[in-house]
Amino acid sequence: MEPEDQPQPSDSVASALSSAPTQVVDAYQGLPLTAVQVNPPEPAETRFLRWAFLGNNGIRAGWSIAIFLVLFTCFTAIAGTAYFLISGHGHFGPSKQPSQTPQSLTAVRQIVGEGIQVFGLLCATAIMALIERRRITAYYLAGPKPVRHFVSGLVGGFAALSALVGVLYLGHWITFGPVALSGIAIVQYAALWAIGFLLVGLSEEGLFRCYFLFTVTRGFFARPLGFWLAALLSSLLFGAAHMGNSGESQFGVICTATIGFVFCMSIRYTGSLWWAIGFHAAWDWAQTFFYGTADSGLVAKGHWLTTNPAGNPLWSGGSVGPEGSLLILPIILLTALGLYLGYGRKPQPATAPALSSVLDQS
Repeated sequence: MEPEDQPQPSDSVASALSSAPTQVVDAYQGLPLTAVQVNPPEPAETRFLRWAFLGNNGIRAGWSIAIFLVLFTCFTAIAGTAYFLISGHGHFGPSKQPSQTPQSLTAVRQIVGEGIQVFGLLCATAIMALIERRRITAYYLAGPKPVRHFVSGLVGGFAALSALVGVLYLGHWITFGPVALSGIAIVQYAALWAIGFLLVGLSEEGLFRCYFLFTVTRGFFARPLGFWLAALLSSLLFGAAHMGNSGESQFGVICTATIGFVFCMSIRYTGSLWWAIGFHAAWDWAQTFFYGTADSGLVAKGHWLTTNPAGNPLWSGGSVGPEGSLLILPIILLTALGLYLGYGRKPQPATAPALSSVLDQS
């Protein structure tokens, strides 16, 4: 008996075998088996570059921050150069520089300098949001009840600075002089300084506690302490950035870093940056315009009340202003306590970097 004829693959199967060598086909049933893609191995150099630059969620945090800072510097320089060409004024940077005299701290200069920085921050953050496929509000600008938290921060900032000035006055470490403004000038300067210090709050909080804090949290530190470690780093840099201010003291730098950490607490407790922006703006407005105290050694042109330090500079703050007084520390601690009592004991809003879905591999 002759052996039974073996079934032959159909013409369609033969065609598939010849045209798609990466696909294995069952010659008896004419059905495709599991496809096997044959690719050359990825070079080691490519794998290393991919690991160095990319994490689980795109560009690694360190490179993201570097790109953000480059963009911020470029857009700030562009805006500053444009202002210089249009206005003809040579100075368009921050309002507090070592080379300036106290008379150079003006509302217009503050608005221009801080406005340029806010423009650079907005452009840089918007581009990074596009790259990372996030909304710009994801960087601690969304959160629940932003208007309510902003207004609460305004009230808290004015109240905290007023409490500090009140203690200094009761302890005879500060004296009040004659009122410096009257009539319509009070309203004009109040509005100009309000705009200027709102821009200060937006620029400084936006630089240290917006994209930067968000990215450091997601990229470098794991939960549960990740946010607080990132907050500590952000606060230290915030204090160091004020070392170049004319008239600033070492103690003032320490206090600046401390209040920076309290601002990070407000983000954790409220879910957004708006309380800190309001507090920051109102504190500076009350200090510079309302009470007329020195701010980092500078007395502004166009303040309402007039105050002068008296007695031991450790208590009065001396030429630095109230921020150089030892009494600012209990004010900061009371502010932190008020934040905790007002927001910290409530269920905390889910902040974006706290979610495991946005954590990069460090």
